[in-house]
Amino acid sequence: MRTQSDDYDVGDVLTVIEDPEADLRPQTPGQADVTGDALGAAGFALAALGSVGWLAWRGAVAARKTDGIVVNGPAPQEQEERLREALRTCPADRRGYIKVSPAEFPGLSHGRAARIAWEMGLKAEAFGNRGSWRFAEQVVEEVPHE
Repeated sequence: MRTQSDDYDVGDVLTVIEDPEADLRPQTPGQADVTGDALGAAGFALAALGSVGWLAWRGAVAARKTDGIVVNGPAPQEQEERLREALRTCPADRRGYIKVSPAEFPGLSHGRAARIAWEMGLKAEAFGNRGSWRFAEQVVEEVPHE
């Protein structure tokens, strides 16, 4: 029998519990105690349940914050229509970009705005925006649209 520690020396007398059907490997009485395994499994289960509860609570908080934005501001469909109108009517700067402030569209993600621009034949700039969304026919690096 091999042990996983140096608790025993050669010549020590040991009491060994063995399974006559050979389903379990031989163990000393101290190794046969399952209290540690049971406590470890209970601790893991408690941590998992705590994590699930915490994530559910955080999701509910995030949903309340999102609901507040949508209730206080225009609906996302209205914001999408306003963005389409801005892309149609706003003049381009000297580099050919149409700049739009994301604060005007709190219910839209940059990816969704890129998709709307793509549907209109424009591309969304991925970097160097300095707080604005920039759209043009040719960009340095395009945002992947949803």
